Amino acid sequence: MNKYSWREGSRVNIDPQAVGEALEELGPTYRPPDVVNAARGNPSHPLNGYFIWDDTAAGEQWRIEQARYITRAMRVEVYVESQPEPIVTRAFVHVSLDKTPVYAPVADVMSNADWRTVAIADVKMWLRQAVARLREYEAIAEDLTQIRSGIQRLIEDLDGELKEAQV
Repeated sequence: MNKYSWREGSRVNIDPQAVGEALEELGPTYRPPDVVNAARGNPSHPLNGYFIWDDTAAGEQWRIEQARYITRAMRVEVYVESQPEPIVTRAFVHVSLDKTPVYAPVADVMSNADWRTVAIADVKMWLRQAVARLREYEAIAEDLTQIRSGIQRLIEDLDGELKEAQV
């Protein structure tokens, strides 16, 4: 039997073992609608209490998720004097404003030292998560070691560039 747990930092507050076993019961593969359908109308299903079944409340939450998706998907051309062509990058970046999470235009984030530090820390966290995921996969596919090492070098390079920029 597999032993399940939630990813570090996860905000899911239900028994991971019960959920993992319930997901296994869906078959060798499943799609998200399969998970919802298994929990729907089944109070004993471990995920039944996780989902919002009130359609009005769930609809509002879905619209908020759609707004997040649109914001994350938006790109903007940024013109940099040292580059002959514009750089296409994320238009808005997730940062904290007085401990409240908000999205701000990338140019504002990059010109604000505090926000820039937070944004770069997020990139480093994402890279560390990629390294951790590759480390997990290495047990199965050993040829991933070089990729993980490359990402770790990227993190070190980012750390070095940040230190130089602060001097």
